[in-house]
Amino acid sequence: MKRAALFAVLVVAACDRAASTDREPSPSAPADRAPSSPADTTARMIDLAHDLSVLATGITARPDDLDQLARAGFTRDAFASYVAQLLKRPEAGGRGFDVLSLGGGERGLWPVATLKTKTEGGTTIYYLHAPCELARTETVHPWWDLNASVRVCADAHRPTVFQNKDGAYCDGTIASPKRVDSPCGCGPNLIRCVKSDDELAAWTTAIEDETFDTIAYIIDKDLPLETVFRSQESYRSGLAELMYQRWLVEDRKVKSLAELPDWRKWPKAGKWAARPEAVRGEHAGVLTNLFVPQARDSQRTRLYLAYQMMWCSTDDSLRVSTAAVLELGKHIGQNLRDNVVPNELATREGCGSCHARIDYGVQFFAGDQWSHKVDHYISAAQLDTPGPLYNRDINDPRGAAPRNPAGFANLALAQPEFPACMSRRFIEHVFGRFDDELVDLDGELRKLVSAKASYRKLLTLTLERYLDRELPRRQGRASPATDAKGSALAALTETRCGDCHDASEPTPIGRLLAGGEAWCKSASATCTSDAIELMNVVAFATMPKNTPMPRTERAQLLARFADTGYADPTARQAALAHFSGALDAESTHRFGAVLARIRLATGTDKIKMARPQSQGPHSVTLGAASAVAAIKACRGKPDEAACITNALEIPGLYYR
Repeated sequence: MKRAALFAVLVVAACDRAASTDREPSPSAPADRAPSSPADTTARMIDLAHDLSVLATGITARPDDLDQLARAGFTRDAFASYVAQLLKRPEAGGRGFDVLSLGGGERGLWPVATLKTKTEGGTTIYYLHAPCELARTETVHPWWDLNASVRVCADAHRPTVFQNKDGAYCDGTIASPKRVDSPCGCGPNLIRCVKSDDELAAWTTAIEDETFDTIAYIIDKDLPLETVFRSQESYRSGLAELMYQRWLVEDRKVKSLAELPDWRKWPKAGKWAARPEAVRGEHAGVLTNLFVPQARDSQRTRLYLAYQMMWCSTDDSLRVSTAAVLELGKHIGQNLRDNVVPNELATREGCGSCHARIDYGVQFFAGDQWSHKVDHYISAAQLDTPGPLYNRDINDPRGAAPRNPAGFANLALAQPEFPACMSRRFIEHVFGRFDDELVDLDGELRKLVSAKASYRKLLTLTLERYLDRELPRRQGRASPATDAKGSALAALTETRCGDCHDASEPTPIGRLLAGGEAWCKSASATCTSDAIELMNVVAFATMPKNTPMPRTERAQLLARFADTGYADPTARQAALAHFSGALDAESTHRFGAVLARIRLATGTDKIKMARPQSQGPHSVTLGAASAVAAIKACRGKPDEAACITNALEIPGLYYR
């Protein structure tokens, strides 16, 4: 108990330290003043080299990198050459998943059953729930060795049963052969079962590696960034190939694995190859691979993830009441998880801003259903006929395409939200957040994405812009001042909000667009609450969704909302101080970069840490994960407290 309490105290203290913004400038975020000595300048240049390496490859700079930069005098040209070298290294491909914020989560193989064994007369007998006599077994050619024969209890085999009486498939959780009450067995070639936990872990690793290795291959080969979401191919191991072959068997396109190429003959390191498909249009990059979509269990949450990855879309449920949600059951039924069809949710007030996009988008993935019900792609469910796609609501149509995953990807990639989202991913990865200095970079990145640029080209441009900002700062030279000219409130809100909202909306933004400079007079009863909601979305950058707003414009809006929303000067000043603080909070690297710098600071090469769900700057989750990483790295060192302090105050955590 005492150790647990001490651990909790350390985490809280470390998180407070990691999240604090009231601290002296670190070497990587210097004040605009000359360095105190040449040694200090060299230290800052070394920190810059580490930051560039972490952002590009996920690991800190090599000693020979630092030597080469020092010999060149840490010039801008030397650093630019260094960036180019970094992005050609194998480790650069491993950064792609984090840079693109592909999300996912834990891919569960819960329906897969583990076989047990008994021996009778020197023969090994496999069974699931209860052993049987040799006379009640069947001969099977198992997936792990199609040339061999094993004896399996008949009730554990059941190769002709694919669904239970309610229609749930045997590879889904509901009818899994793990369940004693399920009519399903391990199936043809025992594809629903493994011999051990280690074997199950190998399956899981193969599934995860397909995503990471595919992205790394696309980066290494300098393919267009959109290939991540469009390709019918993937880079995978033989075990991952087996997973796709299982889909074909479960979909009853083939009777057994014997009809397919032997997955065991794949190269040990894997290869880039077309994925088996039961029907044309089934695959669309990471949207239909073994890991990303299956990391979410329902169709709606998978589509939410797809839009989040491709368009940076978020949910918009701020004004949905509990009563309104409960009322839905009377109109469209209680089973909102399984009943995923376009219905009144798409047009219902408070719901349409998500469900027009998601529920019509789901139609493109009709073959990829609720994982509790099925864990393979159902080719017969694929619709293929043209269907519409929407963005912010039912009044924002984005064209139509054949309703299959490939059709969805092609249509989604053609929308302006895709280049805007990709630009945002690269800017947030490198700079932590958008500010006034990055408006031109945002425009350049969008143009490159639209021109089908590669990941490497996009990250090169972003890192070089980071270099141009950080090099003078770390040399003690002032950065160029930004233009902080104001704009009329009506013009500013129309420019920044008018593309997604209009004056007819019964919302704070609608009232703002309708009223212009005098918006608050027409909404006197809700003026303060409206101002709070508007200040919240502006300060924490949740609006506008597709076009980053410079800091100066956010500051202008916050000041004007505070002036009109608060009559009392003290309350006005308190509100403005609270929301303005979000604009001035220090930016942080994402978790992968923070972890690399903690390893460098503590001299610990390996710290095993799960990727936190929230990786962005200013997140409590990020602060907690960083603190835990520092504690793990410092455990057992002579002065643990000092080690933790040093790990969480390293220059690489903050860089603004």
